[in-house]
Amino acid sequence: MQDEKRRLMELMLKKKHPPGSATEKQTIPRRDLSKPAELSFAQQRLWFLDELTPGNAAYAFCNIVRLSGKLDVDCLGKSFAEIVNRHENLRTTFQVIDGSPTQIIAEKVETAFPMQDISLVPESDKESELQKLAAIEARKPFSLSNGPLIRACIVRIAEEKHAVILTMHHIVYDGWSLAVLFGELKDLYEAFIQNKPSPLQPLNIQYADFALWQRRELETDKMQQQLEYWSKALSGHLPTLELPTDRKRPAVPEYTGAMAWFYLSKSLTRSLEVLARREDCTLFMVLLSAFSVLLSRYSGEKDIIVGTPIANRNRREIEGLIGFFINSLVMRTSLEDDPDFCLLLERVKVSSANAYANQDYPFEKLVEDLQVDRNMGQNPIFQTMFALQNTPPPPKKIADVDMLIEEVDSGTAVFDITLSMYETDDGLNGYFEYSSELFDQSTIENMIESFECLLTDIATNPEKEISKLSIINDASYKTLVTDWNARQVDFSGDQLIFEIIETVANNRPDNIAVATAENQFSYRQLNQQANKLAQLLIEKGVKPDDFVSICLNRSFEMFVSILAVMKAGAAYLPMDPSYPRDRLQYMLKDTAANIIITQRELSSSIAESTAEKYFIEDLAAFSAEETVDKPALVLSEDNAAYIIYTSGSTGMPKGVVVSHKNLKHSTAVRREYYKDPLESFLLMSSFSFDSSVAGIFWTLCDGGTLVLPANGQERDIFEVAKLVDEYSVSHMLSLPSVYSLLLSSASVEQLHSLKTVCVAGEECPSSLLEKHFQTLTDTRLFNEYGPTEGTVWSSVYECTKEDVGKIIPIGVPVANVQIYILDENQAVLPVGVPGEIHIAGEGITKGYLNRDELTSEKFIRNPFSDSRNNTVMYKSGDIGKYRVDGNIEFLGRIDDQVKVRGYRIELGEIENAILESSWVSQCAVLAHQSQGGDSKLIAYIETASENALAIEADLATKLPTYMMPALFVCLEVLPLMPNGKINRKALPALANFSEKQNREFIEPDNALESVVAKIWAELLEIDRVSVNDNFFELGGHSIMATRVVSRIYENFDVQLAIRHMFDSPTVRGLVSVLLLDEEDVERIKETAELIEQLDGLSEEEIDALMSEEIGED
Repeated sequence: MQDEKRRLMELMLKKKHPPGSATEKQTIPRRDLSKPAELSFAQQRLWFLDELTPGNAAYAFCNIVRLSGKLDVDCLGKSFAEIVNRHENLRTTFQVIDGSPTQIIAEKVETAFPMQDISLVPESDKESELQKLAAIEARKPFSLSNGPLIRACIVRIAEEKHAVILTMHHIVYDGWSLAVLFGELKDLYEAFIQNKPSPLQPLNIQYADFALWQRRELETDKMQQQLEYWSKALSGHLPTLELPTDRKRPAVPEYTGAMAWFYLSKSLTRSLEVLARREDCTLFMVLLSAFSVLLSRYSGEKDIIVGTPIANRNRREIEGLIGFFINSLVMRTSLEDDPDFCLLLERVKVSSANAYANQDYPFEKLVEDLQVDRNMGQNPIFQTMFALQNTPPPPKKIADVDMLIEEVDSGTAVFDITLSMYETDDGLNGYFEYSSELFDQSTIENMIESFECLLTDIATNPEKEISKLSIINDASYKTLVTDWNARQVDFSGDQLIFEIIETVANNRPDNIAVATAENQFSYRQLNQQANKLAQLLIEKGVKPDDFVSICLNRSFEMFVSILAVMKAGAAYLPMDPSYPRDRLQYMLKDTAANIIITQRELSSSIAESTAEKYFIEDLAAFSAEETVDKPALVLSEDNAAYIIYTSGSTGMPKGVVVSHKNLKHSTAVRREYYKDPLESFLLMSSFSFDSSVAGIFWTLCDGGTLVLPANGQERDIFEVAKLVDEYSVSHMLSLPSVYSLLLSSASVEQLHSLKTVCVAGEECPSSLLEKHFQTLTDTRLFNEYGPTEGTVWSSVYECTKEDVGKIIPIGVPVANVQIYILDENQAVLPVGVPGEIHIAGEGITKGYLNRDELTSEKFIRNPFSDSRNNTVMYKSGDIGKYRVDGNIEFLGRIDDQVKVRGYRIELGEIENAILESSWVSQCAVLAHQSQGGDSKLIAYIETASENALAIEADLATKLPTYMMPALFVCLEVLPLMPNGKINRKALPALANFSEKQNREFIEPDNALESVVAKIWAELLEIDRVSVNDNFFELGGHSIMATRVVSRIYENFDVQLAIRHMFDSPTVRGLVSVLLLDEEDVERIKETAELIEQLDGLSEEEIDALMSEEIGED
């Protein structure tokens, strides 16, 4: 409704129903002044939050009121004082009485109105000085118990230029109150300046009357029906919106924040208004729908919950009150089935109508009634707010003084993100208020850019499916798709990898190619023996694209065999002798390999195979020193070079076929990227894994020495350290966990030769960088990423000392490789938004052998290619996001994401937090599903069992409650796979152990636990409490937690903070907090024992004891 129509309607209603008529009968009575004044539900929530984080400025309103003209400062101060004494709410403080918070209303207060004079400050500095004063005021804490909760100071800028900095706590004030306060200020000032009395009529009721009425109103049928609606609308697991953040969510937030403004053009605003009229809905509904789409596209969620404020001023008697009346409505929107925007708008229209029809039920009471999971790190039910501001505007003049009111950025944020928008004559304006503990300014600026793109597309194409609506502008699209994928290296040339190694052998025949524990072998020996074995294979009928199996222990002969198979034109199939027979047999059958190069001691591993076996002990190629020419064979780059088997989701491994072109590219780019001369390389991994490919061919093409640990030696970290020292190893590549162990176990002297260390295969924790740079200050450290399907590596990041304490990215795409981060519809995602990593370019392999359906599923058409040679991209199944600097952050596997009680959790994030503990060498976190269907997080940690409690306590300081494992299982050694990674399938089964443990009733161990358990039981009105029961899961809520703290103070004279109830929500946990003060432990324990002794006595027995005590005294 237009403003003019609304005002006309109000005037007509006033004439029809004048004040005092039946329809205007007052329904909110005055309270009994002899009784304590209860808090409203909204006040109760803010009081409780202030108890959790005392003095927090997150709930302070601060405005600069600019006054231009001849101002009577005394008159203005008198007007403010009159308003304070007129509204009880502005004279209110809050105290706990009988365990409950209560409003304490002063009869009259003296209102301070201090002045700051900046008129002598240079003109160019006056504005910054004013903003500095306002920022100080905005951040100055309030004391709810002492007051005052309104502060005003006047700043003299010039003779006829002033500003009032007005700061109020939200517990006594809301947005609507702004117009009430300044409307009254105008009336009072204009009267007082003429020496007239106040023109304002006395208030019929005060805020405390409303608070009492609100509580009684809950008992009515109307409110019970509203509760039924909300219970149904918010049934099931409530989703927790997990937007991509720049930092981990703190366990206890400090509510620091910032604001970022944006302005929509008049034409775009008009188009959105036209769309709203066409679809018979409001502009608010269009904007809320768009915001929900934005949140869905950024988070990947399809069930979006947003809070929206409502004035809650739907009774005439409270319209003129200053106070905290605002209520929060929960807007839940389903984006399932990818509707077009018009259909989504229809859904939002229905849900909004229902929400407004049930708007009276207090949000704070709803949270309590629904027993929503609570944690200190997040707001309950919704984490984002949206508001289209429509509160009455304040006056623009008082008497002859022009007045302009500006909101001050307080540097705080209550929610993760709050989007506030305003209608102006020039179009829609708005700002994102965001938590700076979670987001960088650049991230929010990108989100604003996405929102503007989205609104533009919606205005033009509302019939589009929401997944196809654009959230990236052309410039950003070019950056993401083209600019960050533009690095190229020329690797063309006639020689394949084995031919490059031949050239090295011819040029440097006497250089050491391979060093083992027993011997050293030259490039001449390597090349000659490979030539002889290749000739033999050709004679046996081996031809291009055949597969020849190599099943050997770590040895020089292993490298000879690899090169020989390539020289013969075939692809080598590495088979780790430690693999189970069934797996080896499957690989042989899948590749149809007719020849196996092996050794006699391993014959039992492949006894069932019908392939022809060549034992290295019997082959002349490995004994004679005669010279043999290389085979005269011409191969194509597209011929297969090798096949690597990786784990398959079906339980059967899948073979990735890698071409000579893939291998040549991967090695050429590696040689170009790494600048330190490769003198010797420590080959840690099994040759059945593609990480071995990097070391083998990089080293041999550079003419360096491959240092090969003997069988089992690579698993003894002390032996590895000796090898690095003995052979002056310059380069190595390993798992981050293995390198971390090496740094912890070896001396600096043993590792001083290392020039370049690459880690890959696992997430690289920041703690590794700290160890590395403390130990090896001049050694370069690189974090590599790449699936086998991308030929060893696809991106790389050089770590620096500045990265310590931060999340380590996987870097930028290597040359000739393109990485795209896409959503489930293959749409490009903006910077900072997680999606699936898709890889294209020269590293992409041929696909999976004999698995056409899987190859088609994972190797898909590349829609971004303008080249005939780059038509395929690989769906990695990994989740990542681009940072603003172009580096990619690895976030985990799609199949490693779990949901626990509605929270989406990356298990890797918990594992990294656990690994920061010095007591833990390895860990794995799994989501264990109980018989009842609930998921619980279980942490398996490689540590002594006595460390578990300390590790858990340390973790609680780093992670929010919902990410804390329910159980810590301590193991001496975690089971490993042959590649050194944790074998999660081999972790001990828990059956129902954890569930049973949680249900088991555990008696108190001592008097103190017993007393605290009885306090809980009494307040919760239940028979008994187990020492491991969760207070909030038993039905406890914020006010009840206040009463627990109050009762503990009465009994033990120890003042706990209410946040301790959240941090330690079990009897045993709370008792441990009680005993933190070592000097007070004995007194507290003795007090508990006395309480227990007295607990079972009758009144007569207590009187008798009292008489004895008095007599003795």
